[in-house]
Amino acid sequence: MSALPQVFELPVPQRERLLVPVPELLANPAKLEWLIRGFLEKNTLGMLFGAPGSGKSFVGLALACSVSAGTEFLGRQVAQGGVAYIAGEGHAGIARRLKAWELHTGRTIPDSFTLSRRAVQFLSPDDVFELEDEISDLPEPPALICIDTVARAMSGGDENSSKEMGAFVAACDHLKRRFNTTLLLIHHVGHGETGRARGSSALKAALDFEASVTNQAGSRCITITKMKDAEEPPAIGFELMPVELPWLDEDGSQVSSAVIIESDAPSQKQKMLSPSQRKGIAAYCLALDGGQGTLSDNGDFLGLHVDQWRKYFHQVSDADGYEAKKKAFQRSRRDLIESGLATVINDIYRINEPSVTIRESSFINAAKQGDTGTLGDIRGTCPDQ
Repeated sequence: MSALPQVFELPVPQRERLLVPVPELLANPAKLEWLIRGFLEKNTLGMLFGAPGSGKSFVGLALACSVSAGTEFLGRQVAQGGVAYIAGEGHAGIARRLKAWELHTGRTIPDSFTLSRRAVQFLSPDDVFELEDEISDLPEPPALICIDTVARAMSGGDENSSKEMGAFVAACDHLKRRFNTTLLLIHHVGHGETGRARGSSALKAALDFEASVTNQAGSRCITITKMKDAEEPPAIGFELMPVELPWLDEDGSQVSSAVIIESDAPSQKQKMLSPSQRKGIAAYCLALDGGQGTLSDNGDFLGLHVDQWRKYFHQVSDADGYEAKKKAFQRSRRDLIESGLATVINDIYRINEPSVTIRESSFINAAKQGDTGTLGDIRGTCPDQ
């Protein structure tokens, strides 16, 4: 293996200034631009990780196809652009998946989608510079460079070494800056740790975006685990749908592949909560446990007043300062409303989620005994306010 790269510093045309006066920065703030709206920003370093069989490569390839063709990705708007897909293995399987995507969508993948013939060793400066030269020769720089997988791109390297992972990240950052593009990594889960990506934590620290792809008893899910400069969206359920191809194998049997489609299973929607939603539900439950809530004259549970909910949310929030907690609470409420998990009437919020339903019953029983609640008071004002 070639020596580890130190710093990737090929000359870049019209290099930007390193230091920028703050007033100039504030007068011209960078706009939030999406490659996949609400999911993946432009000009970022992102990663999908998952266990074997989770469908992570299907997701990465479908995302790349959507970008190249300008079609929606799981119902989300896409900014069209070229794609350089660096495949480390399974080229025959990738070809079948690409053909299945074309048949399913009725769209032709354009010439702007390019696929590597082999893996690129990102710990080898020669390999990285060769890739850079080939990308430079394309008619337009790609909007997305996808690396499938990190293990193949670091072949011979130590994923657990912060030094070698740092060198890999440096190579990725170099390409990202050079072509003003988004880099998406496909990676494996840790050994015995399915909730995190394999290898050094230096990788996650460098990411702008990270998502876990899971498959539990056939229920597949994409869960955002890091969104550096934007809100973390709710998790996305998906399924793999078989597609027969117009090809035959050597025995004359029909060849098939699969495509991803968004899952609408209600049971999955309840399980796939974003961190913001989980925080809001936790605060709501704490408020009910603390005797806060509103009942009708007939003793039916109406919900929790926004002031009561806000008080408990601020207690559980790890945001810094009042304004940050305030914004976090507003985001949590909006996420729960937009996902259909919460409803509101006259500032009284009701959450439809199993952990809340259990506490509602306990709250009603305690209220009937005169221990808690604000019977008939739909204002539900917090007692100490």
